Amino acid sequence: MLFLNNKNVFLICVQHCIISAFSMKKTYLCFLFVIFLLSCHQAAKQIPEKPKGTVDSNYHTASTPSIRHRADTLAIPDDTVPKIFVAEGTIEVKYDGADNIGFEKYKVKLLDDGSTYNNSLSGLEPEYAKLEWKGIFHDKRNYYIKPTKVKFLKVAAEGDEDGKKTGWLPKCLDKDTCDQLIGGSEDLVTGPIKKLMGSQRIYYAGQKIEFNCNGVGYTLYTTGTKRNGKIYNCKLYLMANVKGHPFNQLLIPLGNDIELNGGGDYSGSIWLNFAGDIDGDGIPDLLISNVGDFNGGTFLYLSKPAGENKIVTLVAYIFDTD
Repeated sequence: MLFLNNKNVFLICVQHCIISAFSMKKTYLCFLFVIFLLSCHQAAKQIPEKPKGTVDSNYHTASTPSIRHRADTLAIPDDTVPKIFVAEGTIEVKYDGADNIGFEKYKVKLLDDGSTYNNSLSGLEPEYAKLEWKGIFHDKRNYYIKPTKVKFLKVAAEGDEDGKKTGWLPKCLDKDTCDQLIGGSEDLVTGPIKKLMGSQRIYYAGQKIEFNCNGVGYTLYTTGTKRNGKIYNCKLYLMANVKGHPFNQLLIPLGNDIELNGGGDYSGSIWLNFAGDIDGDGIPDLLISNVGDFNGGTFLYLSKPAGENKIVTLVAYIFDTD
């Protein structure tokens, strides 16, 4: 009906219709046809005519903000967690590294109260017994850190023959529950602490965990690669605007051949065991476990010794005792 946009053509058509209808003495048909033409003319007037040589902006979507999308970020179908975007200008912090290292790299030591350490760690008991130990404790209401005595017991380890005891077991001599034993650190506070997050399992790539510490928002999130319905190369990041800069720090990378939460030998899982300020600088510290693969264990990240170039730094690591 483009001809309806031309006023002269429209009027000629109306006039011709009226004359023809009256000549056939069918006034009611003429009346209906005139109403139809008038309606079409009114509708056509509401559609703006595009100027020649111009582009109609209504046919173009608005440009997206200036943000950088991580190439390995994965949003699996049916997930409700949104993709993670990292703004331009964010400082990328690489993985500190704990693979293929000995205990000599770190002055700070980690132990799990009541866990048996096998013969691969045998011989370290005397060194550990000399350290001053503090524990992250909790009772029915509160969390706190305090110095504690640790007793080291010789026990049978997995694979020991009958009567042999090549493993050892650290035992905290305290009535309250000890979540983690930390030895040799000069940065830990003594007294009450606030547990911000804990016992959070990483289930999939694209997962996001948010928490607040002293008015600053922190985001733990994961990326990964999906192959044949399984997730590989999962990485755990910590993102925050702190110490005067926005940071995006890689904390835990599972290997490219490690399946996240898989059932085979080449699988691994990531747990956030504890998040809270334990070194007294107002920035959260983290205890994270990487369980199941060949390099599994527990990592302690502190913010105070990290300096100004990253949020936290890896200060202690204990190999998986399973």
